[in-house]
Amino acid sequence: IERSKPLAHGVRVRLHHGTRSTNARIRLTDREELQPGTNSLARLRLDEPFVTLRGDRFVLRSMDGVTVGGGTVLDPSATGRRPDPSWLEALESNDAKKAVPLALARKPTQGMTTEELSLVLGLPSDEVSRALQSDARVETIGNIHVAAGEVVAARERLLTALERRAAKRPENPEITVAEARTATGLSTPLADAVLADVTFEAVRVTDTGVSLPHANSVPPELEREAEQLLQDLQAAGPQPPAAEPTPAMRLLIKRGDAVELGGSLFTAREAAESVLERIKTICRESGEISLSGLRDSLGTSRKYAQAWLEYSDAAGVTSRTGDVRVLTRRHRQTM
Repeated sequence: IERSKPLAHGVRVRLHHGTRSTNARIRLTDREELQPGTNSLARLRLDEPFVTLRGDRFVLRSMDGVTVGGGTVLDPSATGRRPDPSWLEALESNDAKKAVPLALARKPTQGMTTEELSLVLGLPSDEVSRALQSDARVETIGNIHVAAGEVVAARERLLTALERRAAKRPENPEITVAEARTATGLSTPLADAVLADVTFEAVRVTDTGVSLPHANSVPPELEREAEQLLQDLQAAGPQPPAAEPTPAMRLLIKRGDAVELGGSLFTAREAAESVLERIKTICRESGEISLSGLRDSLGTSRKYAQAWLEYSDAAGVTSRTGDVRVLTRRHRQTM
């Protein structure tokens, strides 16, 4: 307003928007003082949250109620300490071709749909769509637009994570979908669009997880190691030696050929089933089973008897009552 006083950088004013108003502080972008009758790009820091849209108009009054100016909202969700002049200029120009790439660059891991771009830029959807066509600075995955190069970089991050997993866990090279999303470094919707892209043939996506296509075949040396380990577990029966969860052991567990008793003890599946059947038989004949009773029945040490009873409890076959175990209701009903 020509007859008003100059507006200094940092001055406090009263902002009026529709039927609401709040105090605000002016941050001029290119000068220390705005002279009457001139205009400038500025950031307004409000004392309380306001819902505004691109293109909304507002009035500024001094703290004593005198109207000193007004303006138009360019970016209602501005971030950072300093505004980006090129971004504000693109918004002010209403040029979709110029503004779309800058808008996407501000959300590199999220991307935006055509509708979201239209809302942020305050431009018609058809105008935004035309700007998106054949623009080398933009790529589209599903219905989400992102800055060029972001999808390629995300795929490379995912492939690196899968290669590390395959090298570390050859018996189970698959990661969960949630882990795959995290590996891409993208937002969930954009990561899901990348995983669903049929042109991304470098990964294998299933209901259970994500892996490299060639990583699902077990290396021959690991297969041989697993076969030998299974034979050793079967020979050990109810007294398996303490062992580490090696890749071969994890492979047997994944296939269901081995189970974990706890306390670094692993056993063959058939041995576990045999011991559980013996526990059921003793309980049905005697009504209960004690640690010493199972120890004598198996001909093992107290350590193994304790591990087997805890495994039986975890499997839902027995429950502890004092110093003894009894069959759970489900297994009593099958007597």
